[in-house]
Amino acid sequence: MLQSTDFRMRKAGIWDIDELEDIEKKCFSYGRFSRTILLGFLRHPFSVTIVVEREMILASAILIFHTRTAEIASIAVLPEERRKGLGNMLLQEAETMSRRKGIVKLSLHVAIENSGAIGLYRKNGYSITETVKDYYGAGRDAFYMEREMGPPPSL
Repeated sequence: MLQSTDFRMRKAGIWDIDELEDIEKKCFSYGRFSRTILLGFLRHPFSVTIVVEREMILASAILIFHTRTAEIASIAVLPEERRKGLGNMLLQEAETMSRRKGIVKLSLHVAIENSGAIGLYRKNGYSITETVKDYYGAGRDAFYMEREMGPPPSL
């Protein structure tokens, strides 16, 4: 497990596009976001991209906020940095940000063969609610997972 002094978490900006694109290529053999789509997420007012870095970006998470729900569009951790807690840390930050915005449900899609990610999400209270056929292309199915966040904080 990494120590908090080993890295820092921050909101990504347009200047991070090369590293974000590189992480997508290294993490996903299919279903990855193109540079154009990553730029769209970085520019969209209802989306946020969070990164974890130590000299370079090691992991990223992309969230899309709706009125009362949010979608985790991606959590990507460089292969050599996996199993160190970075994915969990990004997931926790996504949940914290969502609660602050009054989000009551978080959802995501995950490849059915990605047992590591499925385990992480289940451990954090996400449930598989549906299998989406061909989500990532012909023959590449995904699980749709959700987590109820509870009522929004009272004012």
